[in-house]
Amino acid sequence: MMGDGSSSVTLPGGAKVHVDEHRVRVDLPAGESPSYHAISSAIHNGGHRTLPASPLPPSYVNCKVPATYNGYDPSPESLLSNFIKKEGLDADKTVGLLTAASMKTLATASRSSQGVVVDGVVTAGLSNARSAGAEADWFVLTDSVEKEDNDADVGACNKPESGSPTPPGTINTLVIVNTPLTESARVEAYAIAVEAKCRACADHGVVCGKDPTAPAQGTGTDCCVLLCPATSAKGAAIQHAGKHTLFAELVGQAVHEATSEAIMINVRHLHGNYAIYTFKRWTRAVLHLLRGARPCIPPRPMMPVPRAPSSVIGMGACSVALAYCCPSNILSEKARFLLAAVAWDRYLGEPPLCVHPMAKFLERMQLDEARMQLSWLCSRDPSTLGSAALAGGTLESLSENLSDGFVAPLFWYVVLGPMGALGYRIINTLDSRVGYRGKFEWFGKPSARLDDVVNFIPARITALLLALAAWFVPGCIPSRGLATAWRDQSRCESPNAGYPMACFAGVLGVRLDKPGEYCLGTAGRNPSSANIRAGHRVAQLAGFMTLIGAVAACNFINAR
Repeated sequence: MMGDGSSSVTLPGGAKVHVDEHRVRVDLPAGESPSYHAISSAIHNGGHRTLPASPLPPSYVNCKVPATYNGYDPSPESLLSNFIKKEGLDADKTVGLLTAASMKTLATASRSSQGVVVDGVVTAGLSNARSAGAEADWFVLTDSVEKEDNDADVGACNKPESGSPTPPGTINTLVIVNTPLTESARVEAYAIAVEAKCRACADHGVVCGKDPTAPAQGTGTDCCVLLCPATSAKGAAIQHAGKHTLFAELVGQAVHEATSEAIMINVRHLHGNYAIYTFKRWTRAVLHLLRGARPCIPPRPMMPVPRAPSSVIGMGACSVALAYCCPSNILSEKARFLLAAVAWDRYLGEPPLCVHPMAKFLERMQLDEARMQLSWLCSRDPSTLGSAALAGGTLESLSENLSDGFVAPLFWYVVLGPMGALGYRIINTLDSRVGYRGKFEWFGKPSARLDDVVNFIPARITALLLALAAWFVPGCIPSRGLATAWRDQSRCESPNAGYPMACFAGVLGVRLDKPGEYCLGTAGRNPSSANIRAGHRVAQLAGFMTLIGAVAACNFINAR
C-alpha cells in the first residue's frame, strides 16, 4: 500500500506510480520498444490499442469522482478528457478510468521470474458489488434505441433504477508486464487478471448488492487494463498465458495479492474492522431472506411455479415456529395464529404482493412477454397494449389485490376469527369466478353484491393505508393520493375498487386508464416500470402496516 496524501513509488518493472486524493497516475517506463500494446475495458482508449512510446511513454490514470456522480451527467468521456488535459498528458497515449473509491485503497503487488516482471496496481470500492447475472440497473443496449424510441420506459431506462445514482464503488485493476505478449497471450492474461480479482472477492466474502445471499465477482463498474511493450531487444515474446503456465501464475498471484490488500483497506476504511464488516454482511443476508421468495411466479403463464429457495423456506419454517411459541402474555392465541398464517403464506406458499416480472419486462422492452404476463392480472385483452397500459394494468391489479387478497381477509379475521376470513375468501373467489356481466349474469349477481358488502370497509382502509405508506417512499405524495381517491373513486363501476386504485394513482402521480370504463388520476403522467417498483414498495409497506394493526387489534380484543 502507498501512504496517504501525495506520494510516488517505482514498481519493480520500472513504472512510476503517483497518487494523491484525486487520482492514481502510472507512467510507464521508457524502454526500447517504440510502442505498448493495451487491452482494457477502460473508458478512455479502451479495447485493443497500440500506444506510441515516443517521445514519452504512455500513461494510465484512475480518476476519483464524487460518490454522488450519477454516471452520465457529465459524461465519463468528457470527465476523463478534461482530467487528462489538466494533467498535461497526451490523450492519444493515455488509458483513463474512473472510480468513486478512495485513493487510500491503492495497493500494489509484483511477481517476477526469468526476467519477466508483472506489476499489479489496484484500487477497490465495494458498495457497487454485483454477481454475474444480477439484475441490471441500466437497460438501454444501444444508442439507437434511445434515439429512435420515445416510449416512457425507454426514456427512463437510460438511467439507473428509480433514477438514483448507481452506488459508488469500483475495483480498477492495472497489470503491467515488462515483456511482449502475443495477441492471444494478451487475451489469456487479461482473463487471468479478471479471474484473480474474482477470487479475491470470494476470499473476502464480498456479496452482491442486489442479493446479499449471492457471492459477488466484483462491482458493476470494474475496469481492467493490461499493458505490455510491443517489442523487445531480444525479439522474444510470451506465447501462452493459460493457467498451466508460469506466466499465468505470476499474473494471478500479483493481481490477487493487490486486490486482496485493496479490499481489506476498503473494509477497514468503511467499517473499522473485518468483524463489523462480516456482521453487517450477515445482517443484510438475513434481512434479504425476510423479504420472502418474491418473485415466486413463473416467467410465463402456464409454466410451473418455481420453488422458493431453501434459505427462504428455512426462514419461513422458523417464523412459523416462533409465532406459535410466542408467550401468551405477549401475543394472544388469535394473534399468534394470524402471524403464523401470514409467515406460512409469505415464505412457504405462493407469497403475496410479489414483485411481478412486468417491471423487468418493461424495463427491458420485452413487450410480448409483458403482454403474456398481464393475462395473469386482469381480463382485458393485452395483445395491442403499449408499455404505459401494461404498467397501468399492473398497478391496478396490485392495489386491488392488496385490498381483496390481504387487507380484507385480515379485517374479517379480526372481526369474526378464522371463519370470518374463510367466509370472505369464499365470497371473493365466487365473485372473481362468476361475478361478471353477460349471459349468466343472474348466476353471479348474488356473489358480486355480497362481495361489494364485505369489501366496503376494507377497500377504504386500504386507501388510507396506501396514503400512510406513501410517506415513507421517496417520490410519493400521500395528500395527492387521498385527494384523488375522494375525487375519482366514483368513476369506477365497483363501489369499492375505485378507492385503492385512485389512491394508488394519486400517490404515484400517474393516470390509470381503462378506455371506455374509467380514468383515475387524470392529471397524472403515463405509468412506467419505475412506478411499478415504487408502487410495489408502497403496497408492501401498507401490507406490513395491515399486519401490525391486525395483530394489535387481536391483542386488544383478547384483553377486553
